[in-house]
Amino acid sequence: MNFDKAVYFIWLTMACGVDNSHAFHVYSTFNSVEEVYKSHDFSSLRLPADVTANLCSKRIDDAYEVYKLCKSMGVGILCYDDELYPNRLRKIKSPPLVLYYKGELRELEKEVCVAMVGTRKATPYGLGIAEKLAEGMARHGATVVSGLADGIDAACHRGALKLNGYTVGVIGTGIDKIYPKCNATLYDALYKRGLVLSEYYPKCKTNKYSYPRRNRIISGLSNTVVVVEAGHRSGALITAKYAMELEKRFLFLTFQLFPKPRE
Repeated sequence: MNFDKAVYFIWLTMACGVDNSHAFHVYSTFNSVEEVYKSHDFSSLRLPADVTANLCSKRIDDAYEVYKLCKSMGVGILCYDDELYPNRLRKIKSPPLVLYYKGELRELEKEVCVAMVGTRKATPYGLGIAEKLAEGMARHGATVVSGLADGIDAACHRGALKLNGYTVGVIGTGIDKIYPKCNATLYDALYKRGLVLSEYYPKCKTNKYSYPRRNRIISGLSNTVVVVEAGHRSGALITAKYAMELEKRFLFLTFQLFPKPRE
């Protein structure tokens, strides 16, 4: 049976485990994802035994079910070799082979993308500054990229939408899950006027490491990273770290850098 190439990409990520770098390592060794599926020899890649077993089993039914579920839910599938896959994202370490999305997918490579991130436990002042700054970005035609979390992220998305700007939310859960629930209205606005992205398919189980991993996507999509307000353990600092590794421009707006808690 011949499948859409997206099914093979989904199969590869599921076989290797969505939350690790094995899928990109395997894909980059072959000429195409279809060639990966046809192969039965992965001995030279030094993969974990369970990953090798999954690749050799060629069980593609689960991937096809995910593909059909996406189609039924109106979820788009963007694969690594698609024309609209941003080249900036291809340059990060372990880029996602598949991105699931809802909303308007633009040619992000041609957009001026500014990542705006910060703490969930933001101060009122930080929230106000985040929203106003995002308004300014939208006014000048920039795309605001953030994580659709509570706090600074939500304020940045709201600010961009207030000026009818285009904004991208990169989430660390399955594309079908709204988290936190208090952001349901904001999610709906991005579905209609922006874009929600995830490397996790509908009903995909995620864990505590899924949120830090999505920060590499936020940074990778963007030309510049702005940290509005963050604590010492904030995930926003992970985004800044990725930006530094990619030698991207970044800016800390430390209106209130929370003090380090006492031991």
